[in-house]
Amino acid sequence: LLTTKPHDVQFMLVPGTRYEELAGAFNKSGGPGSFDREMSDDSNFPESMRLLLPPRAEDRIAFLLPETYFLAPAKDQSAQFIRRASALWLERITNSGAVIENIDKHKLFKLAVIASIVESEARKAEERPILAGIFIKRLAKFMPLQSCATVMYCWKERGVDKRKLTYKDLQIDSPYNTYKYQGLPPGPICAPSESSWKSVFAPIYTDYLFFFAADNGSHIFSRTYQEHIKKQKTIK
Repeated sequence: LLTTKPHDVQFMLVPGTRYEELAGAFNKSGGPGSFDREMSDDSNFPESMRLLLPPRAEDRIAFLLPETYFLAPAKDQSAQFIRRASALWLERITNSGAVIENIDKHKLFKLAVIASIVESEARKAEERPILAGIFIKRLAKFMPLQSCATVMYCWKERGVDKRKLTYKDLQIDSPYNTYKYQGLPPGPICAPSESSWKSVFAPIYTDYLFFFAADNGSHIFSRTYQEHIKKQKTIK
């Protein structure tokens, strides 16, 4: 939290922020566990969202829109932030053309998890709808998602920052490890940006089923596993 004016506190929620990081920032001012309590309080979210919210506080991070917020320097800063960030999420996502009024609660949660994975995988906004399409197709085909971002999340939970992964790293035992366990992880791994949310509401479906990150941050896409391996050997 950075004080920028005598009567305002500026807080920036960065896309890709993990729940533990966000809670830690607000628990410093509100006390231990204060952020969890406010995130568990449905009244801090817009009324039209409340029936769609997942029960776990940490899973609700996906419904807080990354942006810069100005908060009054009071004990209820956590509540102020959650109210504004969730209201802005509803406004921006609805204005983008996404219809959530009639969406199934479980489907919205599924999209939230995919959006968080897309956020953690993609550096380039134009690739996000393609990645979203690949993940959705993999789920439909009962293929493992095999997202490196989820494995890095697992290691971070254990206090280890991984910038690159080895094959041994992929064996970490966690329900969030999408190499080891089929289907979606139990919840969002970060706060997705507006761009990542838009990508799951409007995915681009291609023939691609495989991808890997290049050194410049872009992704190399392939249609088959054989093509995927060949490109890894020639490009990396």
